[in-house]
Amino acid sequence: MGFRLGLCALALASVAATGCTSYRAVSGPLPATLMRPQTVRVTIAYGAKIVMHSARIVGDSLVGVDPWGPTPGAGPGAPARTVAVALADVRRVEVERFDGQKTVVWVLLGAGAFVAYAAWDLSTNGLDLDIRF
Repeated sequence: MGFRLGLCALALASVAATGCTSYRAVSGPLPATLMRPQTVRVTIAYGAKIVMHSARIVGDSLVGVDPWGPTPGAGPGAPARTVAVALADVRRVEVERFDGQKTVVWVLLGAGAFVAYAAWDLSTNGLDLDIRF
């Protein structure tokens, strides 16, 4: 029981440690929102949504880094792809924020799954206190 239970606990802890985020719409002037570079999701004129890291305003554009990596077909170690959207085409900007409610829900679900697994394992395999490191 010890090894499987420990492995299960490690997996659940790693999921819980990542936390949960969600996007929240920005109200107010865009430059004030982007005083510090952050991850944003932009809805542009025809409805497409673009996610960019380290978003900032450069001239008349919103510029950031593509979170999906370098240009397709680029070799290993290629620089990240820069994404730019004209400010005139931006319809909505959402900023990625930590979401405490989602995190609590996922931690509670994970703890419930861990307890259910531990109870099942204990009922089928009995108590095995032979723990080795």
